[in-house]
Amino acid sequence: GKATEMLHLVFQGFDTKFLQRTDSMLAEVSLETMKLFDGTTEGNLFPQMLNIKNSIPDDKRIEEVKDDVIAGDDEEDEPPLDPFFALTFENNPLDGHADTDLTVKLKAMEFVYNPKFVVEVANFFKPPERHMESIGALMESAGATVEGLRQQTRAGLEYALQEHKTIDAKLDLQAPLIIIPDSVTKKESLCMILDAGHISVRSELIDKDTLNEI
Repeated sequence: GKATEMLHLVFQGFDTKFLQRTDSMLAEVSLETMKLFDGTTEGNLFPQMLNIKNSIPDDKRIEEVKDDVIAGDDEEDEPPLDPFFALTFENNPLDGHADTDLTVKLKAMEFVYNPKFVVEVANFFKPPERHMESIGALMESAGATVEGLRQQTRAGLEYALQEHKTIDAKLDLQAPLIIIPDSVTKKESLCMILDAGHISVRSELIDKDTLNEI
């Protein structure tokens, strides 16, 4: 009968912008920060499972942690200068340098993995056995919808390739820093840190005349 907050997800600074022009379209989405709190484990040293960090050099992403500093303390981090996630999509840009302009930026985040949290959340959303038949029918219907969307997306990509559409893609993605402690309640425990690094993608566009010649 005790009310327990298992999961607490916070979004801050969510902004959207959409412009429809005569022959072009612009969409922008940004999220300043996001936090995920774990309430499934009593005495958890890492109550904040997901923490957004300001951009730092790749060689300094893993630093020595002092004994008196524990992740999840009440000290507030400095607010990020740039949004944690930003996406800009423009179809037929006004300057005409490409047919499509895509820009995606993702800042670094730290994620502390707690297996009990995953199990508790999965059990919370697991339907009773008497409802499994109807749930299965819903999942089959959803799967058919996804398959239809996949085929439409593939057809759209094939058409774009045949029409020689140019995409100016600028992707700057900081992969998450995944922290897997042996125990989330003991200070003196083993810990594995996975740093997936940084992903950067840039398009090398050619001029329209060369493209038409090809």
